[in-house]
Amino acid sequence: MSAALNINNLPQWLLPTRPQPSETEAKLGWLVLLRWLTVGVQAAGIILAASLNLILPKVVPVLAGLTLLLVFANLIAGWRLRAQSPESERPEHPGRLLFWMLMDWVLFLVPISLVSGIHNPFFPLVFLHVTLAAVLLPTGISLLFLGLVLVSVYLLNPVTYLWSQFGGYIRLSSLLATAIESLILVAVWGFVHWVSLNLSHYRQQLQRLQTQQERLQRIHLLGALGAGVAHEFATPLNTLRLRLQRLGRHYDTDQQPPDLIAALQAQAQCESRLHNLASLPTAESLSSLKPLPLEPMLRELSRQWAKKNPAPPLKLDFDLPESLKVPLPELALKQALFNLLDNAAQAAGPAQPVEICLKTQTGHVLLEVADHGPGWPEIVKSHLGEPFVTTRPTGTGLGLYSVYLLATALGGQLELLPNIPQGARARLRLPYV
Repeated sequence: MSAALNINNLPQWLLPTRPQPSETEAKLGWLVLLRWLTVGVQAAGIILAASLNLILPKVVPVLAGLTLLLVFANLIAGWRLRAQSPESERPEHPGRLLFWMLMDWVLFLVPISLVSGIHNPFFPLVFLHVTLAAVLLPTGISLLFLGLVLVSVYLLNPVTYLWSQFGGYIRLSSLLATAIESLILVAVWGFVHWVSLNLSHYRQQLQRLQTQQERLQRIHLLGALGAGVAHEFATPLNTLRLRLQRLGRHYDTDQQPPDLIAALQAQAQCESRLHNLASLPTAESLSSLKPLPLEPMLRELSRQWAKKNPAPPLKLDFDLPESLKVPLPELALKQALFNLLDNAAQAAGPAQPVEICLKTQTGHVLLEVADHGPGWPEIVKSHLGEPFVTTRPTGTGLGLYSVYLLATALGGQLELLPNIPQGARARLRLPYV
């Protein structure tokens, strides 16, 4: 069986490749391949036409020269693609594609104009150029290329004749013939471009789904690791806590040795860290989405948190329709809100209010928790998305990380912003359409 065509298996001088090419370079690579096919077809056509005396002998050198020019241009394009190193990032610019496609069009147009014009048997290849423009170029630049093609077709058109039902010939103007051809070309371009845009949209959707699946797999591994670690260490820590408490009974509360007090505090801190590890969101909790009446649910969650933490007053600013339902994982969202509120309360202190803001913005729900404390530490902002990053001695560095996991798993974003005039603001941006 013959292997499927793989452009990476072709010789480098024929179709150069580079690791992980950009979208523009990938399109240029395919354009180079098609140009080599064009060279072969054009050379075979010149040889056949010359042997059958279908073209004038004086035209043959001109056509051969144009073919060699196309070969030379293709070698340059291939060399430029190969010469660019993977480390050097080049901006995506469709003008590069437009330049090479215009050169191809000119080298196609000149021999057509020299030999029979639109009656040249290779003239239908104009549809190939229009199709490539519809697929490879952005809409605006593709329309520009289509306009140039239409002007060229008009200039190639002689006086055209069509057979009439009454016999004889009906003479049509060059303008009418061009209009018919232009309508066909525009229809082909429009259909191909529509198909190309839809395929691109579906490809982007597939990439988003694959990215989300990869995120869920990583979260699943992390959650399983956290739960496993918490399970393995739970029994030894409980035993250690019981032994330390038994030792503490030999002393009065105010006479316990400093080492014993430090050991009890360290054990409690280890238990807290393991509890946070075990409560990290899992792939199952993040993938179980159901439409939630967001505003009533967040009001109830805020009331529950305030009941356990009466010291910092809560201020609610909800600008959301009560009937709006957003598909979100309920347990993960509850844990994320509690983590943000805990951070804000610890930063602001018991006297300063903590604000919860809920609103919509261009297809996203924005859940913001703000305080009036000292603001975000630079190390927390610069290491957002990394676990165990904290500036508090008793902190675990997993609260914000679990919120970050929720945001990324759902295709959203966690932003750490300043709260004007003072404090910190955590913004959880989640898509709902």
